[in-house]
Amino acid sequence: MRKRLVGGSINTETIMEGVENMRFIFGLDTTSDSRVDTYKSINDMNASDWENRKGILTVQVFLLIRALQPDPGLKIKNQTYVLGKMLIVALSLFQIISGEPFSLRLFV
Repeated sequence: MRKRLVGGSINTETIMEGVENMRFIFGLDTTSDSRVDTYKSINDMNASDWENRKGILTVQVFLLIRALQPDPGLKIKNQTYVLGKMLIVALSLFQIISGEPFSLRLFV
């Protein structure tokens, strides 16, 4: 969901349907050698990490996406998924389409 200011009021809009969870892991260059030295989640990032934009070399994006309609043939309940060291439990009878990470290389 996102919020937009339209005509003086805030509107809530869906960006992408079916996204159950989204997680980002940042690859940081802490020694200025243009190589990733450590990975941090958004919660582990501090102000100096954000301010040093040239030090953020990669972003791993983890998406857990489900189908929009229930799958009547799906018998699995309470399935656990790992999104970059974070465990997510899916409690619905919807088919999970993707739980795979992908990485983006940032060129600054």
